Amino acid sequence: MFFYVTSPHGKKTKNTSPRAACIRQYSKFVAEGVGEQRRKEFHSGNLGGQLLGGDEFTENVFKQLEAKPVKPPTVKKIVNAVCTICDVKKKELSKPGRQRKLSEARGLIAWFVVDKKSATLTSVAKIFGRDLSALSVAVRQIEEGKVESKALRDKLRLINYSIYQASS
Repeated sequence: MFFYVTSPHGKKTKNTSPRAACIRQYSKFVAEGVGEQRRKEFHSGNLGGQLLGGDEFTENVFKQLEAKPVKPPTVKKIVNAVCTICDVKKKELSKPGRQRKLSEARGLIAWFVVDKKSATLTSVAKIFGRDLSALSVAVRQIEEGKVESKALRDKLRLINYSIYQASS
């Protein structure tokens, strides 16, 4: 998960909101860095450089995050998101057979359930009437595949976004 957080440093003017000023400043900052080599200061520190801001600002963000524990998404939300992104129907997931599209969707559901700690892999196996070891293999394959496959990483991001959009 990546956090891109800025804080407005300028005053609000007639034509510019603090948010717009932040976006403009951040866009300028990014544009100035295009073509630069990897910079150590952006890959260390708070959350490995994923949280940008001054010490006081980042400390405040951490306090706010700690104050709001993140509740894992429900299995239903995960299933809905995966079915939407993979273009499969929920009732097809429990059908017998090993169609690639359905197997992939079940594997993605299993991976998200484990990753988000929404339920156990055993419960997912029961929901879909599948063998626990088959889902365990699917989870491992996704975990290994996301390192090499940009397409898989993109699909995981899209599903993740869909899960949390459904939560709002």
